[in-house]
Amino acid sequence: MKKNPSAEILEEEVIMNVYDMIREYLERNGYNGLVSDDGECGCVLDDLAPCDEMNNCWAAYRWPGDEESPFYMKTVKNPDRR
Repeated sequence: MKKNPSAEILEEEVIMNVYDMIREYLERNGYNGLVSDDGECGCVLDDLAPCDEMNNCWAAYRWPGDEESPFYMKTVKNPDRR
């Protein structure tokens, strides 16, 4: 029986999962994390998608928080943050 050549590649290479690919894209493009389309949920790169759901998320920037939350995520860049 012939061995599948693509199986050999999989055994030798480290395979990126979807989270790794999204994290890499966000970092490469200057984003700080994700925000849900309704704005109710947001996460930073260090704790990406702790809910295990990214179906309705957008690339986002971190904004300062307040007494309700330590930070907020928004799809627009914070002009005060460089």
